[in-house]
Amino acid sequence: MQKEILEKLNWRYATKQFKPQAFTPDQRAFLEESLRLTPSSFGQQLWRFVWVDSPLLREELKPFAWNQRQITEASALVVLARPLTFPKDQLDRFFGHLEVVRGKTRQEMAGYEQRILSFTSAKDERELACWMDRQLYIALGNLMTAAALAQIDTCPIEGFEPAHFDRILGFEKLGLKSVVVAALGFRSPEDAYQHQKKLRFEAKDVHLKL
Repeated sequence: MQKEILEKLNWRYATKQFKPQAFTPDQRAFLEESLRLTPSSFGQQLWRFVWVDSPLLREELKPFAWNQRQITEASALVVLARPLTFPKDQLDRFFGHLEVVRGKTRQEMAGYEQRILSFTSAKDERELACWMDRQLYIALGNLMTAAALAQIDTCPIEGFEPAHFDRILGFEKLGLKSVVVAALGFRSPEDAYQHQKKLRFEAKDVHLKL
């Protein structure tokens, strides 16, 4: 199992050219579930994963992503977004769900709630925004690893203009802000990048053991 995982991580690369191949329902469901199961700070899940399935919307987004062909060619495009601000009703929503799933009362979880309140109240709006942004990168990494294990190609995309994506996708009305984008699909045989050797520093250069 460990060897297979490392083989898949060596196999993956930031795919630049996708072939026109749709996901099966099972593949799409797998990718969606891998995002849903992503761990988050305090388990707060302050995110929305927006799957842009409309070809017209993807064409409209493309000029605001450096005209990268992955935006329109990939089998799926997902915009990883977070709330504009830390939602005032977040703890009510979270602990209400926790009561249903784990059968614990909010009173029983008072200590946990206080820890979250202490953390969030000590941060200003900018710090909370940065904290929420970082959660999306956990989700992105989880998605890319899960996809690689299923031999699905991915390309993370930071080269885009969030303000224009937010406008086109109507995020302001949804109270969302785009953070990072992922294109998913299957590599084209014509994508020369797949034949390049993986560029990573040696283990001794990145692992510090104290």
